[in-house]
Order: sequence, then structure tokens, then C-alpha cells
Amino acid sequence: IVEAVRKLRLEGKKPRKVLFTGVDCGNQDFIIQLIKSYQLENDFEFQGFIPRSKLEEIFSYAYITLFPSVLGPTNLPPLEALALGCPAVIATPSSYNLDKLKGLLVISEDSVCEWAKVLDIDFEVTSPDHNQILEYIESIEKNNSEKLFEILRKNKLCTQNN
Repeated sequence: IVEAVRKLRLEGKKPRKVLFTGVDCGNQDFIIQLIKSYQLENDFEFQGFIPRSKLEEIFSYAYITLFPSVLGPTNLPPLEALALGCPAVIATPSSYNLDKLKGLLVISEDSVCEWAKVLDIDFEVTSPDHNQILEYIESIEKNNSEKLFEILRKNKLCTQNN
């Protein structure tokens, strides 16, 4: 994300301001130093852990939520953002059919050009379809429940009726 903002600045374009949230897992100092070395301090803000009530407020005025992690498509932040009406961009090695969700853009995790495109102040996003997002979340819950029961049945920890 830092490299994407740098790319936009080098091209003379204006990026959107980036708000980093979440607990520091050890790389925040590196990211801050990188931002300082590129003289991009005005383009970034760090808020750390955000309480639920404040997070909902942020999603209500955020233009877009960026989730560059490749941990999986069912992580909560992008789904929460979509459910609250904030478009989201995620990085994933394969789309898991997520590209069919209105308001969600799936891009390559290591493409500075793609991340720069969505951070460009002139980039327009599609608003999420609340009902479609809820259906997707329900399908995840159903699939995960079915997989859980399959594992439990296989290990004889529950019967078909459970």
C-alpha cells in the first residue's frame, strides 16, 4: 500500500488518505520508517485497535476498505465493510468467486499498479449490494457448518441427526 501511494505521488496524482487500523504485529515501525523515507507522512494515519462502535463509524465514511492480506477470503474486515455499505478491495491468490460480489474488487496481492489504481482519488468504486453480501456470508456459514459436521461425523463425535 505504501508503494502504491508512492507510485501515485511520483506520477503527480493525488492518492486517498490511508488509515491503518489493527494491533501492531511487529512491522509497524518498519512501515512508519518506509513512509518517512518516501516523505508520505501526510498520506497515512495509524489508529491501532479500533473499538467496534468506532469501526462502524469509520466504515460509514470510508471510501473503500483495503485488505491486502492473503490469509483468506472469509476474513471479517472486508465482509464487515461490505455489510456496512463500504466497498472493499482484497488480495487473494484465487478469487473464490468473490469477484461476483458487487462492491468487492479482487486484485493481485503483489501488484503495486493495481493497488495504486484503487488508491487514486479519481478511481470510482461500485457500492455493495447489502442483500448479496448477506447471502454470501450465510453461504460461508452454511459451508463451514457442513464441513464441521462432516469432520465430527467422520470422527464419530456426532450423528447425522445432530
